[in-house]
Amino acid sequence: LFSDELIPISGTTLTSVSDLAAARAAGAGADIVITGEAIVHAGPDSVVRGGAPYKIAIQDGSGGDGQTGLVCVVNGPVFLAGDILEDITGTLADDDGVLTLLMNGGSSATVVTGSNPLPAPLLVDGSISTLDEIEGESVRVNDATVAESGTFADGVDYLLTGPGGLAISAIRMGATSGAVGEPIPSSAFDIIGVATESTLSGESYIEPSFASYIITPSTSVEEWLILSE
Repeated sequence: LFSDELIPISGTTLTSVSDLAAARAAGAGADIVITGEAIVHAGPDSVVRGGAPYKIAIQDGSGGDGQTGLVCVVNGPVFLAGDILEDITGTLADDDGVLTLLMNGGSSATVVTGSNPLPAPLLVDGSISTLDEIEGESVRVNDATVAESGTFADGVDYLLTGPGGLAISAIRMGATSGAVGEPIPSSAFDIIGVATESTLSGESYIEPSFASYIITPSTSVEEWLILSE
């Protein structure tokens, strides 16, 4: 979904916003600084590929439903899942239908604390009608099924054969996902990830960051909590 050629645009006049809901309202083309705190809920857990731009997703407690997310492309510093950031600076852009913050080099955010618990994912059910309502947020689909077998592969989209009627229609495996190479469950499973979409494909996605975000019936609650820490 996100190209390594995405380079943040250097803004001249920054609009100060307090939270992610206000950031999303500013829309594509705005140069902003988000003064409030947001947690990195998806992204690398330890290292980043050779300094190339990479994707994270952040979330806070703003918005009508008490949580708002935003996908970001980082060019320079290393931000890890569980980091709480503030003074998050960048340029908002539309990347294939996803509102994305292009973060500007070494001064793109301040890490307040690290290794924080990740927010509980929002269960996607029939009450959520469009992807726009949850874009960039940590979400969960229960009882997912796909037609493929073998192992999850980098850059492949897996259409959900069940459940139907959701705002999420497919699973997308990104290059940095820890779920790449994991076995594709042969029966229904639960999955946690970032809610994204693609104008080009017309699909709406859940993108898992970690292997532990593919939850099979044999994965106990205790095991999932340990693996996702």
